Order: sequence, then C-alpha cells, then structure tokens
Amino acid sequence: MFAYEKWDVYKQATRILEIGVEIKSKYRRRVMWKDMNNFERAAGSIMSNIAEGAGRFQPKEKIHLYQIACGSTSETNDAAFQMQKKLGQDPLFEEARRLSNSVAAMLTNLILSIEKRIE
Repeated sequence: MFAYEKWDVYKQATRILEIGVEIKSKYRRRVMWKDMNNFERAAGSIMSNIAEGAGRFQPKEKIHLYQIACGSTSETNDAAFQMQKKLGQDPLFEEARRLSNSVAAMLTNLILSIEKRIE
C-alpha cells in the first residue's frame, strides 16, 4: 500500500468515484451521460493527481498536481449539481458535493503547508 492511500483526502476522493458508480447504476436510464462522464473523469483526476503529487519530490511539482486535483473537485461538485437539478434530490448527490468541498479544503491546506515549508 502506498502512503497516500492512507490519507483521508485520498479516501474521500475514492468515495467520490464510488458515488459516481452508484449514481450510474441507480439512474442508468435517466442519467445525463455528459454530466456522468464529466463526474467520473473529474473524480478519477482527483485521485490520480493526489497519487502523482505524493510521488513527486519537488515541492513545486507537488503543489501543481494538488492544485489540479483541487480544480477537479469543483468539476465533480458542478456535475453532481447538474445531475441533481435534472434528476431531483438524492442523498448521493449531496454526499458527492459535501465530499468535493471537503477534499478541496484538505488539498488547499496541504498546498498551504507545502508553500510554508519552501518559503
């Protein structure tokens, strides 16, 4: 197991992707595929950029990758919001949006802590 797999930020990012799978299964015939594809792509990007950032040695590279991951949280949040508007209230959408915000906050704190170390 890689160290980043134990991080709360990565675990929550993983849950966002799992929610995407649940939404796709639950709303198979009603889901807007454009929104679903955006959601899954962005959720995968969050996880991949956290993993890649964790594997980098240069602080500026880590920051860059974590910033990309943070941007992807906005995309998952928006895709969940768009699907919720079209499909109605569902706890899955709310959980996805809550986790997206949580992951963004954790990534922001991680970026700030790295920046403080390199100043």
